[in-house]
Amino acid sequence: MVTVGERPTRVLVVAATALVAGLRPQDAATWAAVGAWAALVVAVVALGQLLPVLRRQLRALDAADDVHGVGRGEDEGRGA
Repeated sequence: MVTVGERPTRVLVVAATALVAGLRPQDAATWAAVGAWAALVVAVVALGQLLPVLRRQLRALDAADDVHGVGRGEDEGRGA
């Protein structure tokens, strides 16, 4: 799964805010904060993209286990 939070996006956010901070040293602290907040937003959006996919895959795995009788106690009492 590819999310918005992959490396190119993170590099772009850092590069853009670092460039602006370098061009405007009097506002460097502000642009550093903008970059940090932008990185946080990207991370939250990426997590929002990743969690539904993870949940769907885990449900599919659980459904496959139900079909095969894994983890439900069907093997109890077989002399193992």
